[in-house]
Amino acid sequence: MRLEGEKRFPEWQSEYEAALLETDPQKLSELIHKAEAAIFNRLQALNTGSDGHIEHAALSDAAETLRRLQIEILGYPDWENSVERGSGCKDLRGRRSVQA
Repeated sequence: MRLEGEKRFPEWQSEYEAALLETDPQKLSELIHKAEAAIFNRLQALNTGSDGHIEHAALSDAAETLRRLQIEILGYPDWENSVERGSGCKDLRGRRSVQA
């Protein structure tokens, strides 16, 4: 049983929550890097040990949320949605460009 305020996943949850709550883009970038490192380290630990399916799912969701913050707030490119099949590429502003 967890006590109120106790983290479910203490190995990475604090860094993740700090990134989610940050409003300053300058600080957000650094906090996202710290959260990503904590998530990566925890994934490595889980791969060598426990059967943590629930935590794996939480880690995956957290990593995806951090990626969305990078794209939507910090202006990182969205590589997954930058190419439409058979219709050329989009530049960073979403305009289509013709491939030569």
